[in-house]
Amino acid sequence: MVGVWGVVVGAIGGGLCYSHSLRLLGMALMFVGVSVAFFGYLIPLLGEDHGATAIRDAHS
Repeated sequence: MVGVWGVVVGAIGGGLCYSHSLRLLGMALMFVGVSVAFFGYLIPLLGEDHGATAIRDAHS
């Protein structure tokens, strides 16, 4: 769910970039949104076992 919120924040930042006076704020929000989404999707992937334990137990 954190990754989705990161994408939403990045999209809001992209919308803010349309106005020239808010362009810097929009770029900052896009950066924060992409960073949050990246780690929000990456961390659960690193924590998964991917069945390695089951394969290791089957060969024992």
